[in-house]
Amino acid sequence: VLGAAEVEWRGARLQPTGPLDLGAHVARLNGSGKAVRIELATLQGPPKVQGTGAWIPRGSFELSGTIEQAGHTGDRLATFLQGVCPEFRDGRCSFKVSTTGL
Repeated sequence: VLGAAEVEWRGARLQPTGPLDLGAHVARLNGSGKAVRIELATLQGPPKVQGTGAWIPRGSFELSGTIEQAGHTGDRLATFLQGVCPEFRDGRCSFKVSTTGL
């Protein structure tokens, strides 16, 4: 896999219990032979997202990072992060995803 791409997600919003703005984020993908390197970053937030990982076609996928409230003072973002992230502490969610056979 060779090449580079950027995937942007702007105006992210959750609606079920009233609007919760989740900012704008980017995934930067860089294929350099056998693997695709992945970098996650925030373009505009909160929340602040940072992460890195790699995908090896027909091999494995790994992604780890953090999601932070980053100055957001509302309880709704903290409640959302607590609900989706078992590792949520001090306004920060640490995550790690890995799988094989993709």
